[in-house]
Amino acid sequence: VSNHKVQGEVERLVEKYSPSCRRVLEQIRLKETPRSINEEDITKMMEHATNYLNDAEYYRTENLPVALASVSYAEGILDALKLMDLAEFEW
Repeated sequence: VSNHKVQGEVERLVEKYSPSCRRVLEQIRLKETPRSINEEDITKMMEHATNYLNDAEYYRTENLPVALASVSYAEGILDALKLMDLAEFEW
């Protein structure tokens, strides 16, 4: 029964976040490029990733779907830094 609860919660989270992501992708406006990105900007992004990872570790025992979403956010930020060639690491 508890596995079904987690599955249902994961489905709820996907249904909650997917439409907002789709809407942003359809409505996004890019800013003028090139934009200067400094080390402070990158550090702020890494702090956000760290906060999401901390949330994931906190919720791992209490709310697994929230933990999964949080670690996914952290990975997304790190992937973005890597894709923009602003960070170097291996998964």
